[in-house]
Amino acid sequence: MTAPAAPHRQDIQGLRAIAILLVLVHHARLPGLPGGFLGVDMFFVISGYLMAGLIDNRLNSGIFTLKDFYARRIRRLFPAAYATLTLTALAAPWLLDSVEYGKFVKQLAGSFAFVVNVVLWKQTDYFSTAAELKPLLHMWSLAVEEQFYLTFPLLIAVMGGRTKLLIGTLIAICVGCLVWRLHIVHYGAPFGFHQSDNSLHPYTYCASDARMDSIAYGCLTAVLFHRFAYRLKGMFACWSAIGIAGVLVIVSLILRDADFRETYRYSLQGLAMVCLFYGLFGDSAGLAVRLLEMPVMRKMGVLSYGAYLWHLEPVNAYYWWSGTKMMAADTTTKLIMIVVGFAFTYAMAQLSFTMTTPLRNLRSRFHS
Repeated sequence: MTAPAAPHRQDIQGLRAIAILLVLVHHARLPGLPGGFLGVDMFFVISGYLMAGLIDNRLNSGIFTLKDFYARRIRRLFPAAYATLTLTALAAPWLLDSVEYGKFVKQLAGSFAFVVNVVLWKQTDYFSTAAELKPLLHMWSLAVEEQFYLTFPLLIAVMGGRTKLLIGTLIAICVGCLVWRLHIVHYGAPFGFHQSDNSLHPYTYCASDARMDSIAYGCLTAVLFHRFAYRLKGMFACWSAIGIAGVLVIVSLILRDADFRETYRYSLQGLAMVCLFYGLFGDSAGLAVRLLEMPVMRKMGVLSYGAYLWHLEPVNAYYWWSGTKMMAADTTTKLIMIVVGFAFTYAMAQLSFTMTTPLRNLRSRFHS
């Protein structure tokens, strides 16, 4: 028995395309473009929305199982991630000195087990100027996702039809994470983890308990959509929601106070994505949706996971070749690196997608 397919929206791929573009441009270190963190938050919210929708759909059909859920996650994420890790591991001995290679081996083990965010806390600050020497730095976000999904399927399955309790729990997660980040910023990280002397704190950025609200916002949106089927009606209401999302994003980016950036920023960006989803889903034939559903946007979105896995390698290669960190490069070099990095990243993403397609399509073995 299979669950009836939930409506597949191509504009989700367009949102993924925007997210990966923000991340790619951010790592070129162009001045005045702080959108990389927003791109990661977008990925978190989109992931929460899709996964909660999938679980809810199969629960309603009476066929949800943890085995099926985790089999899907493994087929979706592991082949491309492990291929990237393997190729990076083969290149690392030639590119890193003995000290950095020793750290890399621990990062590699953490990446394979999806706990690399913990490894990075113990080694050094995420925002260290030595970031070019940590080719697996970006794997922290995948670790946060997988750690969240170890527990969330159980939560939604146990609560089942108790919609109000589920919604209340997700809201509590969103509010609780904000309160927890405020506590960390003012009183320090728990468990003796290193807290940066920098204005940004690695624990509030990389820790699952401090960042799971970004995924929870997506889960909350999915539950509201699936169980209440509420939609904004009328072009004005939809564009108002999109406008509110834009205002929240702008506020989250222009306020540079360190405490705000490590606490309220993530909450504002999560709320912005909720508003954006309502605006887009209420006007499915609107201009914004049509732009997101353009073929080039859909293609970029489909390959966004592979692109994220590979997006740091051009930046690292530039450092290994030139000895200059991207932050110190001139503007022309940064613009060239955006173009070269984009071409390389998406070429590798396409290769990765093609090579891992047979593994992702092994559905019959898992009855999914």
